[in-house]
Amino acid sequence: MKSYPYVPNMVQAITVLTVLKMMTRAQTSCGSGSMSGKIWYERLPNTQLQGFDNDIIRDSAPPFMVLEKCQEMCLRDRVANNIVRMCKSFDFQPGSRIALYNGGPEYEESTCYLASEQAAPEGIGNLMLVPNSVHFTEVCITAARPDRECPNRKYIFERHPRKKLKLDMADIKDVMVSNRSECEDKCLSEFSFVCRSASFDSATRTCTLSRFTRRTHPEKWKDDPTSDYLENTCLSAERRCDGLAVFIKEENKRLGGPFEVDLFSNITLEECQSMCVRAEKYFCRSVEYDEMTKQCILSEEDSISQKDDIGVSSSPTHHFYDFACLDSPVQKQQIGWREYPDNPVTSHLFTGKRPDTAFQRYRNSRLGGEHQSELSDKTLSECLDECLRQPSFQCRSAVYSERFRSCRLSRYNQRDGMRIIYDADYDYYENLMRTYRAVNNVKGVYRLREAAS
Repeated sequence: MKSYPYVPNMVQAITVLTVLKMMTRAQTSCGSGSMSGKIWYERLPNTQLQGFDNDIIRDSAPPFMVLEKCQEMCLRDRVANNIVRMCKSFDFQPGSRIALYNGGPEYEESTCYLASEQAAPEGIGNLMLVPNSVHFTEVCITAARPDRECPNRKYIFERHPRKKLKLDMADIKDVMVSNRSECEDKCLSEFSFVCRSASFDSATRTCTLSRFTRRTHPEKWKDDPTSDYLENTCLSAERRCDGLAVFIKEENKRLGGPFEVDLFSNITLEECQSMCVRAEKYFCRSVEYDEMTKQCILSEEDSISQKDDIGVSSSPTHHFYDFACLDSPVQKQQIGWREYPDNPVTSHLFTGKRPDTAFQRYRNSRLGGEHQSELSDKTLSECLDECLRQPSFQCRSAVYSERFRSCRLSRYNQRDGMRIIYDADYDYYENLMRTYRAVNNVKGVYRLREAAS
């Protein structure tokens, strides 16, 4: 008798797929009844869970691939040999790139420590500060937005224990919640503005929502023993900024440490920056680009989070670019013929293009000579925005002091023969964009027109 290979029919195939989907859903679902939700992850930089390592994974693959593998195993409650073991959090120590052979990068070994425990108050563990180690912990979220806006993101909040963004009352919305995950839910579900950060105070059960972050207001980011600062990383490109989205260049600089998330070769700077803004799996905050080799490096860190790791590159054509949101008091802007609507990251993102490289930064420096305008009590994002839309003169450079919150605007730059002078209290920003002028202001809407050269 002839034997034939077993071929499942369509009904059986659908049944198998249904069972697999149910198993996956069971692994990622959490809560019950009206509070049922889905498991997502918080990312805690420079942090490690102390003393609860159940399993260790080591791999010399690209670090982000190792992270994906570790997270998938933790989410499925599996260990390295596929044995079932509960996992609620894990620590990740990425390896640095050590070589680039035949077009393919090689990396030091990355390590994951899977744990069945979580830090207090969800568990009994303690968190400790460990540079270059990242802690990921499960959180139950009931909001539907992550499935719509960032379904492939590996974490939806970046959390900093014992920190708080202490903003003015006009810039926040306070709500009462029972725990931190409910605070995150409130931020994700906020409809009256784009919630980009929240601070949860466990002592008062207060959740403070804001459209600002520690990057737009670094001077407001303070220590607070009973608070957690939560930065929303589940933001589409269109929701990252209220005002202009730009890149700030630092020539011949690089980000030290094992912070590389993606590496691309033979692409343009514009393509590199667009990949950062449109990244789906991680929240890209900076890029490095080499004009000679056409190599592009994307990172979740930036000059705010890793200020001490910005160093001189060995290649004079290798430059560092921070992604930044410029804060404007107006809700709409029009540059040339391009409309910046209410949401507005800028039309660059709506057309699939990347934000402009608007400024070049020179740290610990100021421009010699007179300045045409000085503004007090300004953030850096407000200062640079003022330069781009300055109505009374053509702003070609800005000098900003975070210490004094002072912003000086000038119609001159280095090309006018002005010298850059060392000053530890200031950073010098040279305007790289074609100059635009605000020609009128009708009902809060600025119309900017390209100035004559």
